Amino acid sequence: MKCISKKTCSAGAITGFTNIGEINSYLSAYENDLKETKPLLEPLAKSMLVIMVRGLFSPLKFPYAQFPCTDLSGDQMFDPLWESVYRLERLGMRVLGVCCDGLAANRRLFSLHCSGSNALIYKVLNPHANERRYLFFFSDPPHLLKTVRNCWANSKRNLWCNGKEISWTHLLELYKSNR
Repeated sequence: MKCISKKTCSAGAITGFTNIGEINSYLSAYENDLKETKPLLEPLAKSMLVIMVRGLFSPLKFPYAQFPCTDLSGDQMFDPLWESVYRLERLGMRVLGVCCDGLAANRRLFSLHCSGSNALIYKVLNPHANERRYLFFFSDPPHLLKTVRNCWANSKRNLWCNGKEISWTHLLELYKSNR
């Protein structure tokens, strides 16, 4: 960088105009854009839809597809899910199940596969399989255990089994009796 005159440099700070090349123009324009309060063209992603592949009887485990998104619904996940199943089946992988947490969007995705009834949907015929094979939907166990824990911890929610309440007190009694 070159100071044009003594007036442009004082106490180590640049106070006048200097030319440090074309990159300076880009940086100045970028800085000015950041100072303006104009809306972004595309909103920043708040979450990520990740389709993971995991082998049942092999150590295979990798993220197959990633979709950054601001908000996600089960309807929006439908096409990426089935496109991934199609491509994985074409690669020779046998897709047997879809595992998700209990997020409302995931439950909505599962319900899109039922034929209008309120029945619990847990499997659907895989149209991309070479043979007649089902694709199973299930929630992952860690999230199910967290849901049970949260129900026990929340005094406004109760767990029921065969018409009988299961409370936090019952759990404590069970724990104490097994010590």
